[in-house]
Amino acid sequence: MNLEPLQRSLLDSVRAEVQEQERLEAAAATEQLREARARADAMAAEGRLEGERAAMRETARIHAAAVRTVRESRLRAQRALVDELCSRVRDAVLELRDAPGYEQLLDRLAKMARDQLGPDAELERDPPGVGGVLARAGSRSVDYTLATLATRMIEGLGESLEALWQ
Repeated sequence: MNLEPLQRSLLDSVRAEVQEQERLEAAAATEQLREARARADAMAAEGRLEGERAAMRETARIHAAAVRTVRESRLRAQRALVDELCSRVRDAVLELRDAPGYEQLLDRLAKMARDQLGPDAELERDPPGVGGVLARAGSRSVDYTLATLATRMIEGLGESLEALWQ
């Protein structure tokens, strides 16, 4: 009996099965590679998106810090200007002490103090360094010194002073 044809047939069948198995494995490997590439592309896209989000958050944080710094600088500059204005106004108002009519101003301030506290109020006219009038009646007092009047005047500017920064 000649087994050669049977042997060839079996070998051909095995070869065909091996080739089919190799084709199936190659197809599976190609599909796995395609899926891996798709996952890698999705991960890269998500990474880029997360990087962009992080960059936007950092940009917003830096911008907010810069805005805050500018606002603080502006407020410090405004405060310095208001302080300088107050200082100059107080210096200028104290010069009234040497001006003609200062005695009449003291008389008017004394009358205002007595009108407010009563005729028995104790008055201090032209206190050193501040000018004007200080008055007391019991536990009540009024301060009509030139420095205080100047400060009240500046505080009373309110919105007018705010308009300078617009």
